[in-house]
Amino acid sequence: MKRLGVFLCVLLLAGCLGKPFVIPDEPIPTRFKIYQIEGGICIDNQGLGVLRSNLNDLKAYADEMRKILEGLK
Repeated sequence: MKRLGVFLCVLLLAGCLGKPFVIPDEPIPTRFKIYQIEGGICIDNQGLGVLRSNLNDLKAYADEMRKILEGLK
């Protein structure tokens, strides 16, 4: 029983001393308009900028999550 108590204390201290990590918030995409035309779609310049920003935010989020997962290995 004494060994179990010591083991639990060691686990508790190891957990408290370990480097904490924070899971980042998932990015909220900004809405933009896409216009349907015959034979395809059309995105205005402002919408294209918003789409690029959304994709960059998702890539940054994926990179942060990848770093966290690699750190947990």
